[in-house]
Amino acid sequence: MKSLKLGKSNNIGIIGYGGYGQFIYSALANHESTKIIAISDLNKPIAIPNSTKYYTEYKELLLNNAIDIVWIATPPYTHVKLAISALKMGKNVIVEKPMALSLEDCQRIIEVADQEKKHIAVDFMLRSHPFIQAIKRWYSENVFGNLRRVFVENYAQDELLSKSHWFWDKSKSGGILIEHGIHFVDLVNYICNSKPINISGYGFSRNEKQEDQVICNIHYENNIITTHYHDFSRPGFFEDTTITFVFDLGKIILYGWIPLKAEIIVLTNKSTKRKIQQTPNIHFYDDQLISSIKNVSRPNGWGNVYKMPKQNQIKSGGTNYSVDRLSRAKLKLTSGKDKIYMQLIRQIFDDFTKSINSGSFQNSENILESHQIAIESQNQINHSNSVTTK
Repeated sequence: MKSLKLGKSNNIGIIGYGGYGQFIYSALANHESTKIIAISDLNKPIAIPNSTKYYTEYKELLLNNAIDIVWIATPPYTHVKLAISALKMGKNVIVEKPMALSLEDCQRIIEVADQEKKHIAVDFMLRSHPFIQAIKRWYSENVFGNLRRVFVENYAQDELLSKSHWFWDKSKSGGILIEHGIHFVDLVNYICNSKPINISGYGFSRNEKQEDQVICNIHYENNIITTHYHDFSRPGFFEDTTITFVFDLGKIILYGWIPLKAEIIVLTNKSTKRKIQQTPNIHFYDDQLISSIKNVSRPNGWGNVYKMPKQNQIKSGGTNYSVDRLSRAKLKLTSGKDKIYMQLIRQIFDDFTKSINSGSFQNSENILESHQIAIESQNQINHSNSVTTK
């Protein structure tokens, strides 16, 4: 297997040069130690970047021996054929989510990668987001106690999705939870690494072709309950996403599907607050001793008024915690969405090339688990009594 080295140009070929393929090109065009030498798309671009070869047929791109890595940015139903073809032609592959529309096809791709001794990655770029990295660290260090709940509220525009767009065709996209929701399913899987024990789902279709609202609930074995709601029916002005993590000792709210800001409201002690303060881009704007705060969970006149236990012992979810402050903080990134998005693409590419160098890219099982959960969630919706407008 040819070794790829950071510091030496890694030659990339992009298959699929629609909107996202062009965005990948923009993100990596001037990135250190990369060179995009070819693109492939059935429709010839109006403008082809300088020094970049264009192929109508993806097979022609795969025959280019100078290409080390192929990035597949085509509709989901094409991924299995393209990924397997690229792997068998000796290329390492990054494929857009989802890897494939069935767990069996995902497994086939990974098996081929193992047989060919090549590396395969899915563009789960949100894993690299600094807020997600912070939450993963806090979760592993039990900074906020047990994680109880994660819920995603995602409102997306459909102005660019005509009735005939492949997005609405489940045989091509897999459905909203597979094509789009898998990003957020994967975040929970990435942070918590827990197995689901029960999945339920429900959908609403505006007509016989366009299922534009879906919701699923996933109960994990460590008693985390997640809800994923996705709505593809809004004007672009109202696109909005919140991702909320509820712990025993507070909650974290991320704003934006590529989050640019977050709010943290948690009970802390000296040790846990120190761990939070080590996070870049964090700003504490309120910090009160809980002994000085009135508990308003019951109105005046209720009777048995809550009193703070001695030594600031708080019980949540049946677990005792030692805390003395209610802390409020904000996380904020100064760059815009497009810049952060490009940084995440560069990061997954850098992680991929480093893993190839070290030979330690071993996340196939983790990838499969995220796909299994998303596929099962969508299947629950497909088999539920969805409502369709008349």
